[in-house]
Amino acid sequence: MDAKVTIDSGAEEELFREIGQRAAAEALAKRWESGNPESVGDCPECGQQMKNLGMRMKEVQTLCGPIRLHRRMGYCEQCEKTLSVLDERLGLKDTGITPGLQRIICRTALEMAYESTEALLKDVLGFKPCSAREMERIACKHGKEIERVSETIYTRRPPAKKVYSVSIDGTMIPGLADPEKHRIVWHEVKLATATDVRDLEMPFYVASTEKAEGFGLRLFNPDISYRFYCVCAIVHVYCVALVLAPRHIV
Repeated sequence: MDAKVTIDSGAEEELFREIGQRAAAEALAKRWESGNPESVGDCPECGQQMKNLGMRMKEVQTLCGPIRLHRRMGYCEQCEKTLSVLDERLGLKDTGITPGLQRIICRTALEMAYESTEALLKDVLGFKPCSAREMERIACKHGKEIERVSETIYTRRPPAKKVYSVSIDGTMIPGLADPEKHRIVWHEVKLATATDVRDLEMPFYVASTEKAEGFGLRLFNPDISYRFYCVCAIVHVYCVALVLAPRHIV
């Protein structure tokens, strides 16, 4: 190489990346095709022997670029379905995009719009993996699957006994004017909010103008199966403490 000639390093990088991707894609196709079964076997749904349709080609998008994959296909006359054991093994059932590439698409689509994701992946990977519309379908499909798994885990979790944190405060609010004294009558309102700090749920509130003793008993009503941690007692603290202290949980 002439030492005085300027090297177009960017073009060479693109060229050698393409060469490397082609070699890797060919190696992947050869390795995956070796996983084809000798026979199609039985239908996984009805158990009937499937008809061998021979090898069929399928274009698959991978992280190394597109490859042509030949898979052995079987047909179930009972279910009227065409199946490929190799597709099942590779996670390519009903799709032509590998799980690895789908993961990259979903991760990028979390941060950007689908059209921008399409343009970015084309620049980064060196080829267009799929359309923006297909990226949207992939992201929505994986989102629904994550939601389904999360709901299953949540419903299987045994319900924990709730432990509530309670905050109590009070304020003065104006009432109706006293016709005899010609002045506003002020009332003290006590407000308590309770929330389970270990769970994502809306807090609930209790408010009343009754005395501190009655308000405290309302919070610890034996008909309510909640256990409270009193973390703040501001309004008439000396009165509220008399009610809460005997039942305060440390």
